Amino acid sequence: MTVFQQNNKDEEEKIGPDEIIDEIGGCGRFQIRMSIIAHMMKIIVCFSFAGMVIFTAPPDWWCESDAMLHNMTSCSRFENRTSVNYCQKHSCYTANGSQCSSYGFDDSLSTAINEFNLICDQDFIPSTINSIHLAGIMFGNLISGQISDLFGRKRPMFMSIVIMMAANLLGFFSTCWEMFAAAAFFIGVGGGFFLTTHYCLLSEFSPAKWRVWITGFPSWPMQGCLFSLVSWLLHDWRYIQLVTAIMALPFLLSWFVFPESFRWYVAHDKPEKAGNILRSVANYNKHNDVNFSKALKKPEDTHDRRYTLLDLFKTKYMIRISLLSSLSWFALGICSFGLAFGIQSLSGNIHFNMFLFSLTGIPSKVIALWLQNRFGRRASCMLCFVIVMIGGFTVGIVQSTGKYLQNKQFFFRIYKFFD
Repeated sequence: MTVFQQNNKDEEEKIGPDEIIDEIGGCGRFQIRMSIIAHMMKIIVCFSFAGMVIFTAPPDWWCESDAMLHNMTSCSRFENRTSVNYCQKHSCYTANGSQCSSYGFDDSLSTAINEFNLICDQDFIPSTINSIHLAGIMFGNLISGQISDLFGRKRPMFMSIVIMMAANLLGFFSTCWEMFAAAAFFIGVGGGFFLTTHYCLLSEFSPAKWRVWITGFPSWPMQGCLFSLVSWLLHDWRYIQLVTAIMALPFLLSWFVFPESFRWYVAHDKPEKAGNILRSVANYNKHNDVNFSKALKKPEDTHDRRYTLLDLFKTKYMIRISLLSSLSWFALGICSFGLAFGIQSLSGNIHFNMFLFSLTGIPSKVIALWLQNRFGRRASCMLCFVIVMIGGFTVGIVQSTGKYLQNKQFFFRIYKFFD
């Protein structure tokens, strides 16, 4: 046998990770079980992130000092069978212009705002807490990739569950807004960790044909609808965090169900451990006639080295891809978090508004999944961004025009223009 023939034979015997996934059952019983549990675990992140919208929402409030000016024990009383409110709503001053010393809050919604009196000269604090929370997400996203590259996918993912459970307990026992802000930061860190490693681990055990549907299943909007119901029933920001922390506890038992990524073991030259995982998956999927040795060989042209965030900017091609991807994620974050926190400004019941916001995500995500399989990732992504751009411009123009038309000087300016 010549060297050329031997090389051809070796090439034929090589098998990639996607092919070995297909050989051990493809989208089999193991992948279905793993996907269901992984998406159920995401409820901890959804409740923690969606909770920040409720926790920092301002309930209806008023200056109770006005009642004292009228020698009343409460702000409202009945006159001629009609309830009359003597207190000014959303005012930091009394009717005579003095600083308000006592405030009243609508007890239909208990949040950190009325818990720590974050109004008037402290009304910047809720936005600060949300910014700290988002900074935690960014920090978790940045370091989770490096950590999961060094220590595998499984341990960082479960560490994120522990972090979020502890952070929600810290928020439940908060005695000041600074303590709650610290809890919000670590909730963001844990969520950033989980979302990064969760999608990575699911992708590495999913066949290419089903990867979009497995990773993109609309579990988040479904869980958002459930959160709306839970938050409406509890009506208290502390108990929402307590329930979230308690829910995280049983998911720690799934440590015994989730394996480490066999691809990570192969990349770190640990074929024995990778083989054990593949055999376990194959047995669960009832596909035992597989030659694992072909898939457990580390490519000879690779070198053992540790990659860092700086490797994303080593070449012009990587710089271009990294910057464009970062810009896309930045725009996505602005839209998604902006819309989510914008729920606080809508009229009506905040829980019902959040339910409607989450409900719209179910069909839109299903449509997006179909588009990706039909037209590819890039075309679908561009289409979605164009739709968001058109919608954003439309809403901005309508709102700006509406405010301008309400200006009393509008018609006067028109008159002066033609005068």
